[in-house]
Amino acid sequence: MNFFDKAITVELSNIIRLRELADIFPREDIGVAQGNSLSPLLGNILLFEFDRILNEGDCSCIRYIDDFIILAPSEKAANARMRKAIQLLDAHGMTLAPEKSSETGVSIEKGFEFLGISIVPGLIRPTTKKQEKFLASIDAIILDSERALIGLRNSSEIDPKLSLIATLKRLDGTIGGWGKHYWFCNDITSFRAIDDKL
Repeated sequence: MNFFDKAITVELSNIIRLRELADIFPREDIGVAQGNSLSPLLGNILLFEFDRILNEGDCSCIRYIDDFIILAPSEKAANARMRKAIQLLDAHGMTLAPEKSSETGVSIEKGFEFLGISIVPGLIRPTTKKQEKFLASIDAIILDSERALIGLRNSSEIDPKLSLIATLKRLDGTIGGWGKHYWFCNDITSFRAIDDKL
């Protein structure tokens, strides 16, 4: 067995004792355990040539793990490079996810989304979906705490994680984490709209 085969082989001698954890380990013939630090490393090794070839000439390919975009001077060049990408991925038994892929080039002027970011000329912001998910998470934190506090009418105890102070700390961490994650975005209007909703 070669080095990479050994690295991605999952052997669980105590699978019977670990029944409750068995679902997080793949038992198929291929793959790396979910969350295994080897996964991104092996992906980068496997896709090294993919990156090199797709970044030749006047096109650029930006890849993060298994997501990528191709920037090209024309729609024709983008489509040609996409065909090349499909060919290179096919050589490794990989395909594009139809729900995440565009079959033809998209003009930068029209804007596009990549990794939860909406990019339009002059503006970078979290996608509407990411903004809605963030606001929903804030609502859920508040609602959980509100229910616990209302429950005090029938009980003398509250889960410490749902107390007012703990809730405020959780909100601060969630909002601060959101801000740090999207620090590079420049669409002030969308952030003001989020602030207004908060």
